[in-house]
Amino acid sequence: MTPSRPLSLVGFMGCGKSTVGRALAQALNIPFVDLDDEIAQMAKAPIPQIFATWGEVGFRDYEYNAVRLLPPKCVVATGGGAFAWPKTHTLLQENTTTIWLKVTPPLLWARLSKERTHRPLLQSPTWERDAERLYAQRQPWYEKAQVIIPADGDDVSTLVQKILTCPALSPQP
Repeated sequence: MTPSRPLSLVGFMGCGKSTVGRALAQALNIPFVDLDDEIAQMAKAPIPQIFATWGEVGFRDYEYNAVRLLPPKCVVATGGGAFAWPKTHTLLQENTTTIWLKVTPPLLWARLSKERTHRPLLQSPTWERDAERLYAQRQPWYEKAQVIIPADGDDVSTLVQKILTCPALSPQP
């Protein structure tokens, strides 16, 4: 399978977009793009500094512009909120194949509890309640993805195989 346009992995932070994306890109022999890395490079600043300096709106503007510059064939790991930002959502839906890595909240919270120091939106002592609220806001957006891959409990290679064999991504005769 060689995708005719970029494959965009969407979903809540901690669902595995970057890890699965790298493996998927390698399996397809196409470039991998981590949107957060692209944004940091464009802004010449790390993500936490972008949030601190320009706020979420400034960050989302960088994110939108990074999506506009995606190569024609790649696997992109979006940020957790990219698909829930209306103009970026529209751009992703129109120009890429969107794939939601659907992980249930209890598993997400377990993963995030180990890595929340790297997550600008999870710095509060009430991070878990904040994450639940954020997930509830974003879930309706994620559900609009063109492909939904249940991702609880699967290892990376299994998730890559699920994506590669997904009927929605197979060429139509």
